[in-house]
Amino acid sequence: MCKGYNLVKALQERDDFTEKEVAFILWQLLLAVNYCHKNDVMHRDIKLDNILIEKQSLQVKLIDFGYAFLFDSRQEMVQLAGTFMYMAPEIMSQKKPYDQLSDMWSVGIVAYILLASKFPFPGGDIDELKKRVVDGNFNKKALKRCSKGAINFLNNLL
Repeated sequence: MCKGYNLVKALQERDDFTEKEVAFILWQLLLAVNYCHKNDVMHRDIKLDNILIEKQSLQVKLIDFGYAFLFDSRQEMVQLAGTFMYMAPEIMSQKKPYDQLSDMWSVGIVAYILLASKFPFPGGDIDELKKRVVDGNFNKKALKRCSKGAINFLNNLL
């Protein structure tokens, strides 16, 4: 059992995490996502609110499988599902089918927020956000204190 609170509350309380702490949190999140995908489950709503963290140990748990979907590689996913700020471009655009890799985009959004304490694609409204996400140009200036490895990790996810 993970006694604690979600990552939204943790960020509000702590203000930020060290890069080493973020790596530990993401390692656990990636293990959870890998487990889901190996069992043909697409979470479709990975976000700070759906990740519980224990204050001292930084142990995390992925929760809220309300949008989760059992996928089949022969089936095309096109349904809009999840939280808009964390959605992959292929889900937002609804122009082409998506698969479980869209969960990895959401992991990238979580990683960026944990490293920069802000969203990578700020937008005044849904259309502006959608354009920025589809263009894929996230704010790299907010990552100036991050290592090249962390930035490379984000470049591969977003």
